[in-house]
Amino acid sequence: MNKWVLGTLALAAAAAGPAFAADLPVKAPPLIVTYNWSGCYVGANGGWKWGRFRDSADVPTTTGNVPGIGTLTAPLDRVDLGRTNGDSGAIGAQIGCRWETAGHWVYGIEGDFDWTNLRATTAVTAPSGIGTTFVPGDSFTDRMRWESSVRGIVGRSFDRILLYATGGIAFAGVKMDANFIPTIGVFTNGAPGPYPASSGSDSKVLVGFTVGAGAAYALSKNWDIGAEYRFTSYQKGDFNLGSVAGICGPTTAVAGGVGCLNQTVTGHKDLQTSEVLFKLNYRFDWAGPIVARY
Repeated sequence: MNKWVLGTLALAAAAAGPAFAADLPVKAPPLIVTYNWSGCYVGANGGWKWGRFRDSADVPTTTGNVPGIGTLTAPLDRVDLGRTNGDSGAIGAQIGCRWETAGHWVYGIEGDFDWTNLRATTAVTAPSGIGTTFVPGDSFTDRMRWESSVRGIVGRSFDRILLYATGGIAFAGVKMDANFIPTIGVFTNGAPGPYPASSGSDSKVLVGFTVGAGAAYALSKNWDIGAEYRFTSYQKGDFNLGSVAGICGPTTAVAGGVGCLNQTVTGHKDLQTSEVLFKLNYRFDWAGPIVARY
């Protein structure tokens, strides 16, 4: 009898065990709160830029009438000035917005503007071998006063650390100056004579593409610091550099006794830059932390 009662109780306990266990509270996995990079921001930057200019200049075959001399023709000429390098500090500002997914991918867009004084000068060192307009001593100066870009951002966050790649379109304000020295050349009558000096300059906005990568660290929910490297390549631009004396001759019809047929000078320039910028951003508090369950 006792054995029967004990067996019945044991079977009842075994049957009730799973149901009882199902009613017990289960401990939830912990919640981990991470920094959220979503939001829009403004900031300042500073750093250094390096530039490589590639220049050339040319004049077309020109025919015209010179008072006291008559119709003259100055032949075309072209000079390849090669590449020249320059570097400068830079300071500017940026504005942008980022959005972070639950998987911690970060997407965004940013625009920036930097003031700089990137400058380089190159000079003609030998006759071109094509014509006689450009002579050794003529010089050309390149300047980039500002640079700006609009870029997309794709990155991966590791809590307060953000690693990203960036790329987009870039703009640069570039100026080209030319200085043509006075020289002694061959006059129309075959005798040596003075050719006058001249100068010219022109400014253009060059457009190109820019790519780079960077890293940022969140100091707080509103402030972050970072560093970024970018390479930018600009399309070639044409610059109107005024005129230069192509062929001259003696005449009494012109003050000074020298009459010249001038040729229009066109400069050609392309530009590549590299830069390292350090950034400080203030993010507007429009997004809370990202909460992930692990």
